[in-house]
Amino acid sequence: MTVQEIHGEKAFARFLIRHGLLPEAICLELEQAFQNEGFGRVWDWLGSRTDTDEEALAQGVAAKLHLPYASPGTLSGAASPIPGITREVAERYQLVGVGESSATVSIAIANPFDRNAIQRVQAASGKPVQLVVASPRAIREATALAYQAEETVAQYLARALAGEQAGKTTRASRDASLQRATRGAAAAASEDQLLRTVLEKAIACGAEEIHLEPTAEALYVWVRIDGVYEEFLRFPKWLEQALVRAGKALIGLDPAARPIGRRGAVCLVLSGRSGTLEGWAEPSAVGVHLAFRWRESTRGALAVEELGMEAGALQQVHHTLRRGSGLVLVAGGPHSGKSTTLNALALLCAQQGPVFPIDGSYWFDPGSAADSHASRYAPNLSDPEGVLAQSPASPQLTLVTGRIADSSAARFALQMASNGWLVLAESDCTDAVGALWHLFELADDPSLVTKGLGLVIAQALPRKVCAHCQEPYEPERGLLVRLHVPASSQCYVRGRGCGACRKTGYRGRVPVFQFLPISPEIRAFLPSVRSEQDLRFALQHGKTPGLTEELARLVLEGSTTVEEAWRVLAGDEGSSVCPHQRTAFATPAGNPFADGQEEASKRSANRSEVSGSDPSPCCGPATTPQPAASQAVTPSPAGPPLQKQPAGARPPSFDVLVVEDEPDARRLVQRVLERSGLPLVVRTAESGGEALERIEAALPHLLVLDVMMPGMSGFELCERLRSDIRTAFLPVLMLTALDSSEHRTRAFLLGTDDYLTKPFSRDELVARVRRILQRTYGYEGTTREGRPNEAQPRSHLACA
Repeated sequence: MTVQEIHGEKAFARFLIRHGLLPEAICLELEQAFQNEGFGRVWDWLGSRTDTDEEALAQGVAAKLHLPYASPGTLSGAASPIPGITREVAERYQLVGVGESSATVSIAIANPFDRNAIQRVQAASGKPVQLVVASPRAIREATALAYQAEETVAQYLARALAGEQAGKTTRASRDASLQRATRGAAAAASEDQLLRTVLEKAIACGAEEIHLEPTAEALYVWVRIDGVYEEFLRFPKWLEQALVRAGKALIGLDPAARPIGRRGAVCLVLSGRSGTLEGWAEPSAVGVHLAFRWRESTRGALAVEELGMEAGALQQVHHTLRRGSGLVLVAGGPHSGKSTTLNALALLCAQQGPVFPIDGSYWFDPGSAADSHASRYAPNLSDPEGVLAQSPASPQLTLVTGRIADSSAARFALQMASNGWLVLAESDCTDAVGALWHLFELADDPSLVTKGLGLVIAQALPRKVCAHCQEPYEPERGLLVRLHVPASSQCYVRGRGCGACRKTGYRGRVPVFQFLPISPEIRAFLPSVRSEQDLRFALQHGKTPGLTEELARLVLEGSTTVEEAWRVLAGDEGSSVCPHQRTAFATPAGNPFADGQEEASKRSANRSEVSGSDPSPCCGPATTPQPAASQAVTPSPAGPPLQKQPAGARPPSFDVLVVEDEPDARRLVQRVLERSGLPLVVRTAESGGEALERIEAALPHLLVLDVMMPGMSGFELCERLRSDIRTAFLPVLMLTALDSSEHRTRAFLLGTDDYLTKPFSRDELVARVRRILQRTYGYEGTTREGRPNEAQPRSHLACA
């Protein structure tokens, strides 16, 4: 030890003695010990004693110094290598990184009085240091995870991606400073390749969006397939920093910068398909939420004839657009395809004259022919005449205003339409009548609506029943009544769930449209309408078909299910609740591609509160209680749950799968874990094949695996799990009677996290399971009475 290090240790010892953080007898021994010339580190001296509680002492030091304290579970999830500090230096000075911004670097340290260590970090990073106090044991484990993350990722890539060629990134320009990673180039390459693998596999499954959403215990990968979000992957917390860093660098953002709603894009070639990957980084309570949207270059924008409209409706659209003036409003819930329809309409209008999309409110799809005619500018919404004066003369001028969300946007669109423009706009309302009434409310002037509005198109994209696994079933009678379809003498079908539909029972989507042309009769009675209920009654009396009738037709044809029709009418991608009776949609937190569904939901709720009895197209009047048969609405049993847990919420328990062929041993392990005091839900499997089936159905948090089993051994099962990205980082505890060094070596080379031999001690098994949960999910352990502790907040450790 150097002289500076000795001074730091003695200052730490005096601090402990002066503030009475140790028992009086230990303080006397420590005071005598650090006066000797050969005195080493205080924590090493305390660690040699059996009566030292490291965590309680570190927490006391943090409280006296008014510094943050990091528990072992919290530190394991937030630890990262310090820029310019090798693993040997970090272990010597008992410190590890917990975050870095453009201005400072945060480190967890066992001895906050070690000025030599702090100065080394400052010199290596070139930034001021912020301190967090942690125990030496927590820092040792976090250091191993932080500096071995790239090694673990590289081992997985070597096993799972042997012989595969990763896509290459092509970017028009990229700042060279973004190439500087906090770790070596090999580590950055492994992180980037792992992220690319996730994106490739999600896109291969048909994902339209990919979300990396951090929670308190793991990093979840959610994908949107056929308009519905579902869990795709789950990574341990210690991989979060690597994947977030790789994702931000991939879309051209600074990995060290703190994201505040920042966007980026990159041209990629994934699995032989070229396209554009749009990304969004946004801070959350427990980390950084990343969202990606993939657009293939060869897709382009669809033509109006390719949308799936009937011949009569298509003729009506052409007639409205040829008039060259008026507002065409496209309505639909989240992920209903209204942006695609708006693109197709703009593409058709671009063949007749210039198209002017307002910058910041709408974007054309890449490859759209209308985009080449677009002239982006930001007009003054309160001065439509000024916008009209700035525009060049043309036989037909089309303005794309994007989503109409407030009164100013509604009045602007209607005034422009009244002044001879053809205006294309979106509405978040589910059906055409609701969109018309919403526009009527926002405009505050009936004459603007009657004069400017020309056509309302409402649409939905319900999922199709999988043709490979469809089977007859009896749906909920209450839902059949709501959809006005017969409850008897009709065979209804659903998907049982197979590999072709990813066990969901649905594959692909079918478009449904509702057209509401503003005829002279409608213009005549619109000024006299006083509520949405009156408007619906008048239009129903005129036999205007709605989305409910169209969806009922698809159900009778066997194209979709009653549950899916109900979900579409609710205007949600994962809920069976009417939007008139709730205030928020169940989407991944911070979703930048949500198209304003939360605002639409709140507006619907507000309208219901004001009117009191305005009907909903899917559940009738808001004041009418639902029948008992329709209260327990669930999706098809073949599919996964359509609602996810809230961001940052810790699960009430951890799922453990015990794989053991001996019945007595299996029951013993199950009983020990269930009575351990840990929040565990224990499932069992008798063989490796059964274990794979259970893992495919529901991914556990921990696998307790026997080695000697018939058919498939534990070694073979572990190797198979480590070769699949979905289970590559699933914690595995091998529990076996094989006690030789060769078997242990083979187990760890295959990727097992721990190895315990039979016969085993009950306390040792519980302790090892607890440590795996702490290292992987940040679980804070249990109290001495066996009650689970609450997780401590990590907001001060959330790294950008």
